[in-house]
Amino acid sequence: MATSKLAFALLAPVLLALSYLMGEWAQAAAAPLPLPPIALQQRKVLRSLGKKSLPRGVHAKAPQPEPCWKVAGISPEVIARRRSIEQETQARVRQICADSSLSDQQKRQEIRRLRQAASQESLSLTTLEQRAAMKQCNEERAAQHAHPHPVAHLPRPVMPNPRPHPTGPCGQMR
Repeated sequence: MATSKLAFALLAPVLLALSYLMGEWAQAAAAPLPLPPIALQQRKVLRSLGKKSLPRGVHAKAPQPEPCWKVAGISPEVIARRRSIEQETQARVRQICADSSLSDQQKRQEIRRLRQAASQESLSLTTLEQRAAMKQCNEERAAQHAHPHPVAHLPRPVMPNPRPHPTGPCGQMR
């Protein structure tokens, strides 16, 4: 009898603490968790459309930041022109590489000249300030996405070159 009283005396505070904690846990589990901002935006859009949820298999995407070219004040027409310059240059390089009448050295010189002209044309489309603003924006975004794990910054092992022969823009060039 004395042992049961002693056991009850020892266990009573533990049982009270457990029942209190279980009550707190039950209340916390019953309370809804706050939704992230993207889910709140998604819910507003769905409600405005008269729907309760997204169709099965469709996932909401996080809002994307404004492109750096917009932040720098560069117009969409300039960006489109820069892309077309790049595409035209790539097509012209393929033509030069396919030209069998040119020697490898002539191909290299022609490709170098072509790329320099394309670079000059592309640079002429934007001001120095716009290029500086775009560079700063890109660097800030790259820093935000930098891998915080220290292993990512270890030096890579030096591997032997699998292609000992020099290559060029047209592949294997002698």
